[in-house]
Amino acid sequence: MADVQAGGSDHGTEARPRRTVQCRYCPEQVIWTLTERGARMPVDPNPSPKGSFLLKDRNGFIEAVYMGQGGSKPLYISHFATCAGADRARKVR
Repeated sequence: MADVQAGGSDHGTEARPRRTVQCRYCPEQVIWTLTERGARMPVDPNPSPKGSFLLKDRNGFIEAVYMGQGGSKPLYISHFATCAGADRARKVR
């Protein structure tokens, strides 16, 4: 597990992941976030040129806010897009 400090207060400031865990379907590490609609979503732990989510600290939870691609802030990619076992994960439901 990797620990990284959140950046700022609990009022929607940019955040860096605090903890990673191993994906259930592949050997990669992920960060569990909440989307703006409250759904849980794993993201890859490092910013990506293909990323489209800004991570925000919201009252102690990491929220993944969709920003589209580009911009000057580090953006993260959903682990669903990179997971070697994503097909198995989708069939579990």
